[in-house]
Amino acid sequence: MAKYVSVLVLLLGVGVNIILLSNIYIFEWQTLFGLFLGGFGAIASIININNCSSSLFRIISIVAAIINIFPVIYFIILFFSIG
Repeated sequence: MAKYVSVLVLLLGVGVNIILLSNIYIFEWQTLFGLFLGGFGAIASIININNCSSSLFRIISIVAAIINIFPVIYFIILFFSIG
């Protein structure tokens, strides 16, 4: 199970990006929820980069870190644009 953490974090990032960046309204706090899950996913994938046993899972962790950082960047842009 520990070696598939990178794949689970990648799926988490894809799910968060679908919920956050689509125009589907699910609940009021979905932007903050996406920020917390995206931050958690980015931190988990960065920690997992050093712990991966194969280069395939290391590449998946790098892609997951990039995908999970998008909700954090989205929230920062949204925060500064609203003021």
